[in-house]
Amino acid sequence: EALREVSWPLREECVAADRRAQELHEHIGRAHEHVGDLHEQIRREAHHKDMQADAQERFHRETADLEVERSRQAQELRMSASQLESVALAARLELEELRRSLDISEEKRRAKEQEAQWWRACAARLGERCEAVRVERDTLVAQRLASGHRGAASSKALSVASAAPSLECRRPDALVAKPWGVQPRA
Repeated sequence: EALREVSWPLREECVAADRRAQELHEHIGRAHEHVGDLHEQIRREAHHKDMQADAQERFHRETADLEVERSRQAQELRMSASQLESVALAARLELEELRRSLDISEEKRRAKEQEAQWWRACAARLGERCEAVRVERDTLVAQRLASGHRGAASSKALSVASAAPSLECRRPDALVAKPWGVQPRA
């Protein structure tokens, strides 16, 4: 019993130490679980950080690619605008040249038409005058023949024809000198 009395407080110390060891063991187990959870969280965060870094790198690459594409398209747009402006200017110049050419052609056509009218009028006047001279000559010849002066009649008819007024037709000045240097045929 004496041993029991001496061992009893040791036994309680042992039981208390066992409880304390059990608590420490449980606490260490929880700490190990917590450490495992922390390792898993660190692994997930590192994986997430790697994914973010990859996404950011991909974003920067895509942004750079888009910037290059935007620059290329802007350059093409400037070139297209420049080409379009050149084509429009060329078309405008060609249209102006065609209009000038049309105006000159129209002036030439009007001048030719006036000249043709002048030639028709001259021909008509000459025709009328020739007809009048022929009628006058025929009349004189007929009168002379009727009066019996044959020789005198034909020489008189010839002198009448040669004494006929000059049938000169002069072209108006507007038809002679042209601004583009083309002279009508004389």
